[in-house]
Amino acid sequence: MAKPASTTMRRTDPQVLKALRDAAGRPMAPEERLKQMVSFIMGTMSEGSTITREEVKRMIEKRAV
Repeated sequence: MAKPASTTMRRTDPQVLKALRDAAGRPMAPEERLKQMVSFIMGTMSEGSTITREEVKRMIEKRAV
């Protein structure tokens, strides 16, 4: 049976896969974790939100104390 025309075979660059494996195998630095948390929170906020990244960062840091 033939594949649909919209189906294509894609291969991930081996260097990208190696970088992902290497990153998954090491612990995150505290600065990296903070950036990830800020990014996640900003991504879940509504478009009309007026809260800034810096405000989110301060809230996270205040909570950690």
